[in-house]
Amino acid sequence: MTKKIKRQFSRYLNYKIRLFRTGRRGKSFYKIVVVNWNNRIVSQLGYYNPHADGLTYKLIGLDKAATLRWLVEKKATPTYFVFFVFEKIGLIKYKN
Repeated sequence: MTKKIKRQFSRYLNYKIRLFRTGRRGKSFYKIVVVNWNNRIVSQLGYYNPHADGLTYKLIGLDKAATLRWLVEKKATPTYFVFFVFEKIGLIKYKN
């Protein structure tokens, strides 16, 4: 394949759902984002604040419909910690 075709082909395959760190030192705040093959942010799905109390307060504003659309239709793969967060809030289930 030529470089142009390979670049266009890989654009549709490799999406990841990961955390994007913001905030200052000691007060980190994370955005849950979808990135493409070269780590450019495509969509923002929600926020994660590790300094809040309890898991329900740590996750702030997750767009569940958009998250499921990225997971099911576009085959985006979440990172390990994002998968753990989605599992804890009941969005996806891990099969043994």
